[in-house]
Amino acid sequence: MDDPTNAACLAKLPAMAAILGIPVESFFVDNEAAERLAGASECAQLWDQIKTADGRRRALVYLREVADEPHP
Repeated sequence: MDDPTNAACLAKLPAMAAILGIPVESFFVDNEAAERLAGASECAQLWDQIKTADGRRRALVYLREVADEPHP
């Protein structure tokens, strides 16, 4: 691993895995984990684009509602 950019990205995997509640190895063998990571990354980017406290509150209310929906 001679590429410093790759090294920096790999160094962040343990923290991202902990946030998502998955093992680090999932990033290398588990497509579902990769999809979750992509979604979490997009959520973080979108969160940063919300400029008001009310907008962030509404986003959290909606996410909580979706999270509480029964699983199929």
